[in-house]
Amino acid sequence: MRLAAISIGYGIDPDRLSGTVIGLFPGAYVIERDDGLSVALVAREIGNLPFGIVVDAARGSAFAAASLGAETSVRGGVLRFATTDLAIDLRPAYPWRSDLAALGLDARSKLSGLAWGRAAGVLTADGRAVPFIDLARESIASLSGAVARDDARAAAESAARLVGLGEGSTPAGDDFLVGFLGGAWAAAANREPRRVFVVQLGQAVAALVGRTARSSRAYLIAASVGEVSQRLTELLAAIARGDEAEAERTARAAIAVGASSGACGLLGALTGCAAWGVPGLAEDLLDKADTPESLPAIPA
Repeated sequence: MRLAAISIGYGIDPDRLSGTVIGLFPGAYVIERDDGLSVALVAREIGNLPFGIVVDAARGSAFAAASLGAETSVRGGVLRFATTDLAIDLRPAYPWRSDLAALGLDARSKLSGLAWGRAAGVLTADGRAVPFIDLARESIASLSGAVARDDARAAAESAARLVGLGEGSTPAGDDFLVGFLGGAWAAAANREPRRVFVVQLGQAVAALVGRTARSSRAYLIAASVGEVSQRLTELLAAIARGDEAEAERTARAAIAVGASSGACGLLGALTGCAAWGVPGLAEDLLDKADTPESLPAIPA
């Protein structure tokens, strides 16, 4: 069976995909490359990912052919699996990037504030981020406060306490940091010194990936340079445009990922994009995230 790749995300060299299948999920394979980083092959409805390849297939039988432990290799632009006849043609794929710095998100604007509030309402009504908030409230608040003060050292120290925090194949602290870095990159845009600050924070997080689960490392490395999933990218773009309906739709899509990964990532994205210039907002979000009521809009 041969399938075509639609897109290839940040962090992937199509000629260097030798590795082993280490995860099988509905609509996705995970390959651990020889360099130790993971690559996900996903069905088209899951959307683009850094360190991800979108395959022209729906969830279902096309993703039932691989087996755990199967070795992978690339020959002639085609990804092959040693134990089956499954092959993914990489040659038609286009490169996908988040390009968050181009969004110019300003959470202090009235329209963006309203859109942010709609997305936050999705998070507060969902409740799946509550266990992580209970675990990490102090670190989240201190990270947000350090960014607001432009205190790079304190931000790095707070982020370090979140790397690898929590259980699961992708710890909740990592999911939060991926979202937070994405939001911070969107809000930094080309503004100096914010861009310098978020670059330094990203470097600090990337230097610590060795302490967390293997499946998280690639996503933290990507987020450190402003590359996150299509779902989070579309959410941040909707907030930047001030599109309330789209912000709610994309928040629902983002929060649907995994058991709690999406909720923690959404919490991070909302906190990260509002960290500059909106005093106390992170604390409000943490306080109200376990209630079904929506937050008010960010003050204009």
